[in-house]
Amino acid sequence: MSAELHLTEDLAADGFESFVLSQYFPNNINLLVGKESQFWFSLDYAHLRRKGRMTEYQKKRNIQMQARFNLHRRSIYRSFQELVRVCLDLQEQSACSSVQLFTDEHLQYAKVYRDLTAEDQKRIHHRRISSKLPRTLRNDLFSVNYLDREIRKDSADHTRETVRFARNASDCMERLAIYRLYHNYCKPYRIAKQGDNTITHAERAGILAQRIKSEMKTLFTRRRFFSRMCRMSSSDRMIWLRSIVTPMKITAEYLPAYAYL
Repeated sequence: MSAELHLTEDLAADGFESFVLSQYFPNNINLLVGKESQFWFSLDYAHLRRKGRMTEYQKKRNIQMQARFNLHRRSIYRSFQELVRVCLDLQEQSACSSVQLFTDEHLQYAKVYRDLTAEDQKRIHHRRISSKLPRTLRNDLFSVNYLDREIRKDSADHTRETVRFARNASDCMERLAIYRLYHNYCKPYRIAKQGDNTITHAERAGILAQRIKSEMKTLFTRRRFFSRMCRMSSSDRMIWLRSIVTPMKITAEYLPAYAYL
């Protein structure tokens, strides 16, 4: 259904920070959302280095841990670069000659945009918004700020509690992929009074209700195969094939044989 969607709105992107395994291995999960519909188009994972105040023991421990995890790092630059590719694909499928992409003033976001070709810069206009502005409906980053809040509220991996965090990076992103389905196709666009009929974020983005109903009927009865997927982004392929590396994990991720078919 996402592959059939024709973009009719601008986009907003931002990242929220969490961690996997321990706080020595923070991460940044970038989100791409429809500015008006709050439809969640894509997400991508990036590894970070621990920052902030630490005791002397923690500083030494951090150096040791980071030295053991130098490979397979995915920076914020590379992560946001993948979201921009998704933006370009969406714009190509739409009737719009260009799309506005709203982000905060993160330096890596601006660097990715500067490195685009002149032709791609005409297709995507980057709009930088201060993250210090009030997070109200009038804020151009409201849609992505709203999704950040909902993930913090609904996903145990990201509630910042002591014992409630992800132990595996691939599992973490798979759970977010499932939550993304719930957010787009099940959750009402606006929570109104009890009993009111409300449309979903997918309907608000332009997917017909009957189409959603038809696909959702087969969600637990028909298996989706990798070879039959259409217009799957690089980020989605990494999640599907469980190729996001968990810090300090030596063995390969388990992947069912049917995932390749």
